Amino acid sequence: MVVAIVLAGGQKNGFLTEGGELSYNEALLKIGDKFMIEYVLEALQGSQYIQRIIVAGQAENLQTVFSGRADITIVQGGETIIASFKNAFKEFKNLSAKLSIVTGDLPLLTTEAVDHFLAAGLSREGDLFDPVVAREAHEEKYPGVQRTY
Repeated sequence: MVVAIVLAGGQKNGFLTEGGELSYNEALLKIGDKFMIEYVLEALQGSQYIQRIIVAGQAENLQTVFSGRADITIVQGGETIIASFKNAFKEFKNLSAKLSIVTGDLPLLTTEAVDHFLAAGLSREGDLFDPVVAREAHEEKYPGVQRTY
C-alpha cells in the first residue's frame, strides 16, 4: 500500500496582470478546464499502487474545489514546504504503508510515470527514492523550458 502526500501550498507573489500584482496558489491555477492539481490527482488516482491521497495546502480553497470528495483528505498547509509535509504526515496512520511525496504543480504527470516510479522503488531496498531526469533528455523533449538542474 502506498499513501501519496500532495504538497499544494505554493503561494506565488508578484504575478503581474493588467490590473496590477496578483498573489495566487500555483496548484489552483487553471490549465484548460482543470486546476493544475487535478492533473496530479488524476495521475495518482489511476495508479495501481496508490491507496490514499492526502493534500496539504490552502485548505479553505482546496475544500471549495474538492468538496464531497471522500477519496481525498485535505489538511492545512504550513508556512513552509516542510511544515506542510508535517501537517499531512499527521494523517498518515498506517505506518506499514509506503509514502510517496508529490508536488501539486506537475500537470504533465501521468499514471504510467507514477506506476513506473513506484514499481522501481518498491522493487529495491532503500528508504528514499527520487526521480532524476538527465538535463539533456529534458531539454530534448521540452526545449526552452527552464528547470533547476
